[in-house]
Amino acid sequence: MENRSFFEVDLRQTLDSIDRKIDEQTARNKKLLERVIGKQVEADFRSAERQINDYINRFQNDFDRVLKERETKEVEAPEILARLEDQKAKLIEYLSQLSSIRESLNSWKPVK
Repeated sequence: MENRSFFEVDLRQTLDSIDRKIDEQTARNKKLLERVIGKQVEADFRSAERQINDYINRFQNDFDRVLKERETKEVEAPEILARLEDQKAKLIEYLSQLSSIRESLNSWKPVK
């Protein structure tokens, strides 16, 4: 008597098993992809927030610098005006002296 083994293969069962494994792998990959995308989105938002904060800080520093310059100019303005008035008075005095010197020099010219 021959001893034979027969294996019966149920193709539907094999197909169902393959479908289940594909579905499980798809679900795992989907979860992994969602985590990767989530981490990337978080990183992008952190980067954007950092860039916005850097921009705000630069703007604030520039604004503070402009205010300080303005305040300095406002404080210096009366000082500058006083110096200009002093220089103006000296110029008027020098012009007066120049006129006197010119008259004096003109009086030394030989008469024709």
